[in-house]
Order: sequence, then C-alpha cells, then structure tokens
Amino acid sequence: MAKSTGLTKIKYEPSPELADVLGSGRPVTRPDVMKKIWVYIKRKDCQDGRDILCGEDELLTALLGPHTITMFEMNKKLSKHLKRIN
Repeated sequence: MAKSTGLTKIKYEPSPELADVLGSGRPVTRPDVMKKIWVYIKRKDCQDGRDILCGEDELLTALLGPHTITMFEMNKKLSKHLKRIN
C-alpha cells in the first residue's frame, strides 16, 4: 500500500475541459490527474519524446492549447484547471 502524503490527500475539482479528458468531473488528487493525463496522451498517440502534441487531439487542444508543449509546461497549464477543495 502506498504511503499517504500531502499530495495524495489534497483534492481538486477539475475544470470542465480537464473533466472531459479525465472522463469524470469528480474530485481528484494531483497525482491521479497526472496518471490519467499520461494514459490519455499515450492512448491518443500525442507524445513525441518530451513534447505533447496538443493540436493532434480536440480535447487536449481545449485543455492545453493548440501548440506543442513540453511535459514540464503541461504541469503549469494543468494548474489553471484544478480548483482546490480541501
């Protein structure tokens, strides 16, 4: 069983755009968001090395913009789509 840390205790409400990518608008932790985003990106084949090809997918374009971004930029952009609830 994974050790519970501060990051796994904090819940966020996803924006409608993020909820579309995650498949749910239920409260979620940041680590869960990252896991689900990467599953989505890989399933849709929207990754080229460290780059995320946002323009290749309609939902990613709505969430992150139409341009190619790095995986590090993605974290910053996702922060705008998470509202802390506890």
